[in-house]
Amino acid sequence: MDIRPAYSEDAPALARHIVMAESEMIRFFTGADDPEAAMAALELWIRSPTPCRFSAEFGLLAEVDGQPVGAAISFPADRQPELDAVLLDALRQRGFSIPRLSFEGEPGTYYLYAMGVDPAFRGRGIGTALMAASEERGRQLGFSRTSMLVAGDKERTRTRYERQGYSVIADVSIGGVAYRRMARTL
Repeated sequence: MDIRPAYSEDAPALARHIVMAESEMIRFFTGADDPEAAMAALELWIRSPTPCRFSAEFGLLAEVDGQPVGAAISFPADRQPELDAVLLDALRQRGFSIPRLSFEGEPGTYYLYAMGVDPAFRGRGIGTALMAASEERGRQLGFSRTSMLVAGDKERTRTRYERQGYSVIADVSIGGVAYRRMARTL
């Protein structure tokens, strides 16, 4: 398995894995109920020269024998308002009157937004390797902490991340959905 930075030409693979990880939020952002339409909309944001949370520059791809089997998106948490401007514009064009999106990461951390692994490749350490690569990217950028959100009903996921050194630092509600904000020192 290899983990590498994503590039704009990786948009189809990156979009597929982001939709795998964040299907509800992607439907909200894109307005597309059909996964194929959501991926097509997401690909435009991945390739866009205007930075947003989905930009290829924030992506990592996991490959096995040259085939993408997983992906992660992570970025400096404090950049979220800037990176969400494109998404807010898209939501407003669809009639939503949203002044801003909820702040998700812990301020001052490198935020792991989404991570998806193909079902046939789960249980092989790919998610763990993507997380480690995201953390290393954060370290290289000078961050001393990383953070993420875990859905409140995902106890097994929370427990898995706690075994990797993360701890719950806050319970948050975003769009009426309960999450646990988790963080760890890098």
